[in-house]
Amino acid sequence: MTVFRVVLWDIDHTLVDMRGIGRELSGQAFERVTGMPMRQQAKIDGITESVIFRETAKLHGLATGREDFERFAGATCVLPGLRDTALLVEIVNNKGQRP
Repeated sequence: MTVFRVVLWDIDHTLVDMRGIGRELSGQAFERVTGMPMRQQAKIDGITESVIFRETAKLHGLATGREDFERFAGATCVLPGLRDTALLVEIVNNKGQRP
């Protein structure tokens, strides 16, 4: 059996529904970088990760710079268990049918 790995870059949430895992991972990375739990998250639809991080930090009374975002981005890649976790994604068309 052949196994394919696919990376979906879905900035506006039109391709996949991750059912909250993105927020959970962002929260863990946010706390790792800022030392504060992420109580709320900025609007995420249609904007880049760096803007989401900056605006979320503002909601927590924090001013951040590019270096902070780079640490945040790096933290999302090394969260415990993430490296060994695989997600099975089934591709469907916009009518919910397999192509």
